[in-house]
Amino acid sequence: MKYSKLILTVISLLYSINALPHDFEVEGIYYKIISSSEKTLKVSYKGNNSYSYSNEYKGDVSIPDKVHYNGIDYTVIEIQSSAFEGCSELSSIIIPSNVTSIGNNAFRGCVKLSTIVIEDGESVLSIGHDTSSSNGKNLKFLSDCPIKQLYIGRELSYNSSEEYGLSPFCNCTELTSAPELPATDLSAGCYAYMFSGCTSLVAAPEL
Repeated sequence: MKYSKLILTVISLLYSINALPHDFEVEGIYYKIISSSEKTLKVSYKGNNSYSYSNEYKGDVSIPDKVHYNGIDYTVIEIQSSAFEGCSELSSIIIPSNVTSIGNNAFRGCVKLSTIVIEDGESVLSIGHDTSSSNGKNLKFLSDCPIKQLYIGRELSYNSSEEYGLSPFCNCTELTSAPELPATDLSAGCYAYMFSGCTSLVAAPEL
């Protein structure tokens, strides 16, 4: 009986370790292994949930395409849900070309996030939505972020709010510079125009 209890305790501990949102940290960014065989990662957060630590990400953050850890080269392909949630001191983010998915609430509560760079790439980047804390309804992605500068280097895919596909950049009234996208891309959301309501938008930025 004692051995059985010991075995159950060990299994429980191993399960708890495996259930942690991150497997390791490199240069201030926390990662979870998606596939050991394919050597792929997703960006995560520190602790058991997104609010375990305050501002583990702050200032300017540049996510790398590749991460070397424990003698293995991994590729970063995802930003998991709530990865940067509550990081109120995060000011800018660079998202590399290999990332193809950003989960829900990834930047919820990032009230100082003003610059986003989505690097050039061939893969479509799928974006989630934010969720209202009061009624649980979907909000547009980046709903808390005062975006001022934006660079988009590839096609985006999203269904950010309810069922009508509200653009993540719609009504960004502080946005002053954004890329000139072809008309086919502009029909993706925000009632047929990606930057609808961006009343301060005047120019396209350069990297």
